[in-house]
Amino acid sequence: MKESRITPEKQNLCPLCRVPLPDGASFCPHCARSIKPWTRQKAPKPLQKKFLHIAALVTALVTALAVIASCA
Repeated sequence: MKESRITPEKQNLCPLCRVPLPDGASFCPHCARSIKPWTRQKAPKPLQKKFLHIAALVTALVTALAVIASCA
């Protein structure tokens, strides 16, 4: 197993319990707090909104075709 070395000049400490962290740690081995920052993800668009946009587009297209056909 690879031994982690923590240098005194550049100690990486847990933000919660202040215990030294191994190199490349993604969580604290003492308190289990995640070290990597959380990224907020966009919520997926509800399908209902997508279908509403498609329905509006189809309605506009059909109306435009009806206007063009009535003029000819």
